Amino acid sequence: MSFSKNNLIAWFIRNHVAANLLMIFLLFGGYLTLKNTNTEVFPIVDPKIISVNVFYRGASPFDIEEAITQPIEEAILGVQGVKRISSKAIENTGSVTLELEEGSDPIDVYNDVRNKIDSIPNFPPQDAERPVITRVKPRGLILKLAVFGDTDKMVLRDYAEKLEQELLSLPKISDVSLQGGANREINIFVNRAILSQYNLSHQEIGQKISASALNVPAGKIETQTGDILLRVNSKRYFAKDYANIVIKALDNGTLLRLKDIAKLEDRFDDKRIDTLYNGQNALFVSVYKNETQDVLKLEQEVIDYLKTISPPSPIKIDVQYNRTDPLKDRINLMVSNAISGFILLFIVLLLFLDLKLSLWISMGIPISVLGGLLVASFFGLTINMISLFAMIIVIGVVVDDAIVVGESVFYEQETYPQRSAFENVYKGVVNVMAPAMMGVLTTIVAFVPLMFTEGDFGQILGVIPVIVISILFVSMIESFFILPSHLSNPSRYSLGPIKTMQIYVEKGLFWFISYIIVPIVTISMKY
Repeated sequence: MSFSKNNLIAWFIRNHVAANLLMIFLLFGGYLTLKNTNTEVFPIVDPKIISVNVFYRGASPFDIEEAITQPIEEAILGVQGVKRISSKAIENTGSVTLELEEGSDPIDVYNDVRNKIDSIPNFPPQDAERPVITRVKPRGLILKLAVFGDTDKMVLRDYAEKLEQELLSLPKISDVSLQGGANREINIFVNRAILSQYNLSHQEIGQKISASALNVPAGKIETQTGDILLRVNSKRYFAKDYANIVIKALDNGTLLRLKDIAKLEDRFDDKRIDTLYNGQNALFVSVYKNETQDVLKLEQEVIDYLKTISPPSPIKIDVQYNRTDPLKDRINLMVSNAISGFILLFIVLLLFLDLKLSLWISMGIPISVLGGLLVASFFGLTINMISLFAMIIVIGVVVDDAIVVGESVFYEQETYPQRSAFENVYKGVVNVMAPAMMGVLTTIVAFVPLMFTEGDFGQILGVIPVIVISILFVSMIESFFILPSHLSNPSRYSLGPIKTMQIYVEKGLFWFISYIIVPIVTISMKY
């Protein structure tokens, strides 16, 4: 058999430095990739939804449909990339929801929708606010904190709102929401006698309050460097904020303010809603992540912050739900599987083959996994429950080709010691290269269809074929280029007690084959 010096396998067998550099590149490249890859519990699914909301104070559902939702629907009908349009008209509010087609660009569709709505003549109607066009972005829950205690509900809400703002001020936190309990409202009580004294009506007072408690656009200033949008932020959130609203200027020049004619107080709405935690009044502060944030880093930042604060007695804070716990358990399971797989593979190979051979075949697990993660990082890899599941699946088959190649090389070296070291290794590789490669390729082909799954299901499971194919691809590189180079030296590492143990195991194996397997096969073939 002739051996070509231009063959890539032969080149790596002769160039140990190149094989070692490739191994180091895969190991350290994969380690750095793993260290800098974002973690998330589950892949965040983009709902591909755009919503358009218009607030129209005092309008009935019929008016909302006629003046808001119908014009919007007619304007955006036919926008490319929109799969379905649905609308809802309720008192004071109209909303239109657009479901996008698979494969469409949400940003392009968003811009088209905004341009279409801006071009509607005489829209929005007088007294209606400007349309709020929102692309619904995915977000994932990380932590839910319970703020609870045997105290007044208003005191509890004030502290929970303060905690919400403090969490938002942390560097990595960008999305926090407060949940539970009744809604806060502001009550304004006006005495009829005072209304008569100052010749006022409830409608006049309501209009003054509405005009002084809204965030409204105030035009724009055009400059050479761009347009500056102006907006008046007058929205008020507490009763005390309304006290100085000017209701009327009296004849003597005095300004009549709301606090002069009304009693203001913060309270909850009339709905009976009790939120309890451990039998005490409670509110819940939820922390979310966006598409690019790391859940483990966010969780650690929140936990570190909670250690630095001490809520006023009797208020307490508890982590009611931590969604990163299952992720940590899955990471530990994957790591333990990789370590136990490495150890078991090393022990089993050590019983039948050489110590050096066992070590380098077992090294195929970390090389293939880390190298595969390096390759998968070019396809938007994140560490989550699904990608970790894919790693657990592939760890069981990742060194099959390396075992076949290593055993073949071992056989050639033991059977033909008179040959050159290069010839034995090369022959050992090429003899099993086709079946070993086909074994890996058939596994790869089995996962390829998952790459073409569409919809939400495809967004969730799409990472599995990427991980599996990347790791198996690197395992072939390791088996055919790196491993042969390390096995090219025919020297053996199994000495002393290890060699004695291998001799006894080999004798036991041949006895089992000769007196158990062969008779059973003979009888089976006969009948």
